[in-house]
Amino acid sequence: MTSKIYSCSFTGLQCRIIEVQADISNGLSSFSIVGMGDISVQESKERIRSGIKNSGFVFPQTKKTINLAPAQVKKQGSLFDLPIAIGLLLASNQIKFDNFKDSIVIGELSLNGQVMAVNGVLPIVQYAKEQGFKNIFLPADNVLEASFIEGMNIFPLNSLREFTDFCFGSKEIKQSPFIKLNSFLNKTAKISTIINAKENIDKKIQKTVIIPSKCVNEIQRILSQEGMGEKLKVGVAQNQIAFKIGSITMSSLLIEGTFPNYEQVIPKKFDLQVKVKTKEALLAVRQISTIANDKTSSIRLSFGKGLLRFSSSQGNGSGEVEIDIDHTGQALDIAFNPVFVNDILKNIDEDEIVFELTGSLNPAVIRPVTDKNYICVIMPMKV
Repeated sequence: MTSKIYSCSFTGLQCRIIEVQADISNGLSSFSIVGMGDISVQESKERIRSGIKNSGFVFPQTKKTINLAPAQVKKQGSLFDLPIAIGLLLASNQIKFDNFKDSIVIGELSLNGQVMAVNGVLPIVQYAKEQGFKNIFLPADNVLEASFIEGMNIFPLNSLREFTDFCFGSKEIKQSPFIKLNSFLNKTAKISTIINAKENIDKKIQKTVIIPSKCVNEIQRILSQEGMGEKLKVGVAQNQIAFKIGSITMSSLLIEGTFPNYEQVIPKKFDLQVKVKTKEALLAVRQISTIANDKTSSIRLSFGKGLLRFSSSQGNGSGEVEIDIDHTGQALDIAFNPVFVNDILKNIDEDEIVFELTGSLNPAVIRPVTDKNYICVIMPMKV
């Protein structure tokens, strides 16, 4: 006998509806999973076998074949454990359920039959809704992020047995209510100064997350469009982050681990603080960079009374550019990689910047005059 359940794959930023087809037929006991599944999909056989047995059901001792269609799409992750296990129970007539036509099932199985959290739930739920599905059965630990999507019936599961009891009518699975992202924002994290979008959030509520640079660049691109405004709503849930800008909702997986303690390299005291016109400094760096075009070359910044000199000497060529500054203190020479200085200056929109220095060989700080939250630390070069 055969059965069919819908699930969903999540690879990178792309989702795809997957048919989990289960077939049980006469023959020697075997268990095969076909359809371009990765190692974690193939290893699911043992999790499913133990999960079914420890949930009080019989693992069929005949020929068992699972097809993950379409076959040409690569499947990865453990989220197919639950739909495969349910498919086997349906194909072996141990349970009956007729409401899978409009439903998606995802979840990892532990050896004792518990349903464990998986990655990519938020984009999966959003994609399933766009494809016309109405229900989703998923791990209870993922219910918070799934609840961001309005218009889907979300059924959280703690175990495989909980789902089978639901099929038998002996237990009801309580649907999770929809959570508005802006109300969730007040209960999650404080993210300060992110891509020119600022939101006043309770300072007592803080959470540190690491966001992939591709996601940050995409948010910056969206915010730069006309009519988008600067209001950005942010929600953080387990291993994902969601952004809402107008009618656009975007989610991304977070990078696991601990972000380096960058604050320890930011100088707390400075011997020299000099204000410089941003455009003049950027132009001078670009002019000198035509000489210092080698990746290992440097440009020298010489701070004197009323004058800042940018200079470089490379091979048979040399050059210097001078700009006026309001400085009457001590003189200081320091050298940087011109590529790094150019990257810093071109991303500052304010008219003036501040160089904060503690010596020729110590880390330097470059920041806008009025925005103390935008700090760029640059290491000097020995010349």
